[in-house]
Amino acid sequence: MKKIEHVFDRMDQFIDDFSWVFYVLVGCLWVFWATQAGGPLYNGMRQEMARERVYQAGRTMESDRRDNMLYHTAAGKLIDRAHKLGRKYSPKQYFADLKEIDKLERRYPRVAFAQSEITDLQELSWANSRMGLFTENEIIKAREDYKHYREDVLHEVPDRAMENWMKAHGWLGLILAILKWVLIFFFRSMPLALILYLMRMAAIGRKGILATILADKLRFAAAIIAWPYFISRYPHNVVREIVVEAELRRIGKVFRFLSREEKAIVREVAARDTRSYSDWRFRFHTRHATSFERTLIVSIFLTLTFMVLAPFLGKASGEEMERQRGSPHVAMCAVDWQNLGQHSANDNSNSAPDYPTLSANFPLILHELVSWFEKIEQKVQGLILIKAVEHIPISLRLFGAVTAVIK
Repeated sequence: MKKIEHVFDRMDQFIDDFSWVFYVLVGCLWVFWATQAGGPLYNGMRQEMARERVYQAGRTMESDRRDNMLYHTAAGKLIDRAHKLGRKYSPKQYFADLKEIDKLERRYPRVAFAQSEITDLQELSWANSRMGLFTENEIIKAREDYKHYREDVLHEVPDRAMENWMKAHGWLGLILAILKWVLIFFFRSMPLALILYLMRMAAIGRKGILATILADKLRFAAAIIAWPYFISRYPHNVVREIVVEAELRRIGKVFRFLSREEKAIVREVAARDTRSYSDWRFRFHTRHATSFERTLIVSIFLTLTFMVLAPFLGKASGEEMERQRGSPHVAMCAVDWQNLGQHSANDNSNSAPDYPTLSANFPLILHELVSWFEKIEQKVQGLILIKAVEHIPISLRLFGAVTAVIK
């Protein structure tokens, strides 16, 4: 048994050390494998590579130079003829020249697209049309003729694959196809959900993989089978933990490693029942309403950003985590839920640096990110304030604005 425990302990350590690798792997597998989006992408890449091989076959510098000269010489003749016609250059002749350019492109496929020549012809045709030399009906008829030409000769028809598929299979076929996709996505996501659960169990401060599974084997099995329900709840309520952590980060430095006490508080609050959880948030807001430095939405976004970047920031030492923001020790056995967070605003000279260190410029990047969100937040709050005082007479608005500034 000890040997098994030792193996699981090493597994916990390995998964936690390389958690960012597992997160990237699971994310890619979920996007490209579970959703089955990788198949069409792979087939598209194969077709593009096949076209590229055909394009490159027998290609030489001399042949490219010759084809380029012949192509642009022929296109240049079309430009010269159009300018000689001047005001007599009609929409019909413009689209006829486009057909000639299409033929040149098929004859010399390796030559760069003649965008400048087409733009020159287009400007001349539009100038004549703006002067009223040709009617709108003439323009529409010439454009429709060119459209039919591309459909008939170049086989450039609108993509009617979905329309044709619906004619062949009907609505029942569509429902069955969607059901098949959902079932494949559901079963392929099971092993990915399992990996995600193991990563959460192996995180520092948790019970560990073996202890968590043995504590409630039925719930572990249910979490894998019914993963859509448990994905945010097993082995702990991830969404609530993010919200509670974001609440704590509304006061003080947003980009920082949480202390051990704060992490314990986050887990304890998130694990409580809905009523107790809501009650804690209400009391926290009531007590610290004047101490909040950012809104909850901004704090949640910045918390998620920090969680993504945290694996690349390294891990804080135990001493650093203890003195983060100069916060006093909080005993988990006697947590004052009402007063929780009061220590968060007590910054002093002995606190840890504002940001974890990745490189010399990284703190500046985080600072710019925070500043950017704060500016957006201020603009939104300004719009809300303006809308809120629209009903106040103009003579009273200045007084209200001054009062808001004083507060």
